[in-house]
Amino acid sequence: MVVRHGVALMDRTEGEALLEDLELAPPDLRAEGWTIRLADLPDLVGELGTSPFVLLDPASSSPRVLHGTQDARFVTSGSVVVIDANAAPKALGVGSTDKKLDLSQRHLLPQATLEEVSMRLEQLARRAGSEVTGPTTAASPSVVLADLAGQAGRLPDHSTAVEQARAEVLPELADELKTPPGWLLETEVLGKSLDHPWLRISLIRPPEKEPRPRAVALAGHNEAVGALAERWARAIGLPPEVVEDVALAGRWHDEGKGASESFQAALAMREDMDGWLVPADSQPTRPLAKSALPVDCGGAPPGWRAYPMRGGTRPPRHACWTWRSRPEEPPPMTPTWCAT
Repeated sequence: MVVRHGVALMDRTEGEALLEDLELAPPDLRAEGWTIRLADLPDLVGELGTSPFVLLDPASSSPRVLHGTQDARFVTSGSVVVIDANAAPKALGVGSTDKKLDLSQRHLLPQATLEEVSMRLEQLARRAGSEVTGPTTAASPSVVLADLAGQAGRLPDHSTAVEQARAEVLPELADELKTPPGWLLETEVLGKSLDHPWLRISLIRPPEKEPRPRAVALAGHNEAVGALAERWARAIGLPPEVVEDVALAGRWHDEGKGASESFQAALAMREDMDGWLVPADSQPTRPLAKSALPVDCGGAPPGWRAYPMRGGTRPPRHACWTWRSRPEEPPPMTPTWCAT
């Protein structure tokens, strides 16, 4: 079972195009899925009341909108059931105040204007920028779904006679969206043959030709790990109090790095022109979680991360690869690579 905003809208003409998004980009079950027993499905569907649910059947390529316990018989083992976020708290028994049941990267903006969509894209870009913990990639983009129906006078009326005109105008309006600096927008029209098409806008980072490692700030890294841990804990259905503990552990898991001056000095080390490790020209203004040393520096095995440590000390419970910088003189530290 997956929770999404806008499922109730998919049962109406103005939201039918949103089913195409589920078809083209199925939910990420590792991050969003709640596993339930088929025997419990009728009771759960009954708690939805009048809210519909969407069936993603592995034997069919087209999502189906279903209603009530009588339609639960169409759900088979391996199917995915998508329920509306507004009806999910009662159905899942997690309380009416939980606002994080929709774990997708989808953001639904019905009846929005170009300005409102541009503002949301800017907000998502700022939020994503504060959570980056490594080289930028184009993976897992945030997606905004908008019909731009708030653009009065810019779109034809909702009628079959002008459906093609609406599908053609949406890309033209998309060109007027403000792209956040350092990002790219990919747009696609959903439901081109329907009376009410929608626009899917993906906010992605342009891939770097040669990704360069960079130091990662401790505060942002801890917050990002805590948020990811909380998301996974909720996705596998852990009790709320356990979810809180997991999130807390994530937010504090690297805090000890900031309390060690020698560790911070080691993380700030850099490579000189000859490839030797030397102290940084200046110490970072805020504690680091990861150094900017290349992961393959000094012959570290593939897939290992560079964790330079002073004095050759090794973190416990880690397999490490150690290499000293200059054989003719004692180095200020010994870089140590630890499997992650």
